[in-house]
Amino acid sequence: MTSTFFEDLCRLTLNISRAYISMKETFLDSIGKNYMEALADLRRVRWLILAAAIIFIAGIAIGARHPSWSEGSLSALKQFARQLSRENLFALVLAIFLRNSLVASVCVVSGPLLGVLPLLISVLNGLILGSALSYVDEAHRVTALLLLLPHGIFELPALFTACGIGLWQGITVFQKNATPLRERRSRSLRILFIVVIPLLLIAAIIEGTNIYTLRG
Repeated sequence: MTSTFFEDLCRLTLNISRAYISMKETFLDSIGKNYMEALADLRRVRWLILAAAIIFIAGIAIGARHPSWSEGSLSALKQFARQLSRENLFALVLAIFLRNSLVASVCVVSGPLLGVLPLLISVLNGLILGSALSYVDEAHRVTALLLLLPHGIFELPALFTACGIGLWQGITVFQKNATPLRERRSRSLRILFIVVIPLLLIAAIIEGTNIYTLRG
């Protein structure tokens, strides 16, 4: 009787272990497959991502030349920064992450509206940065850019990608024999969640930590 009980227990344990290993392999295979498909889609839209980056750079140039054009947005950003200055490290990182994730999500979700909002967001972000840099003395501009670099190398590609896949959805109506909008939307959301959001999380951790450290 005891021997049968232990045999049944061992058999049950073995079956559970096999089921766990199978589920784990299936889960990892699914993640790997989704990443590979997301990377393939990113290659397809690389020119639109580049276009978003160029529009952003153009916005910087315009903002530096005409800082008054983005005074309202810059004031709102300063207010946001003042609110963050009183927060602890976790709240800093969370606030930055949520704000940037919201912007990226708007770019992707609004893409079907002919890509208008992704274009505007690219321009506006450039205008704000250009305007902010115009108020910095020339001697300190390099320092200001270096402070932006650690988190910028993650944040900017993420935002360009979000704008690019938003535009990818928006141009569907202008393309013959294009991938159906519903499918592009699904694939864009996949890129948002497994590529863009993780990059923004890394950027938020770096930026929040830098702000917290510099604040002393």
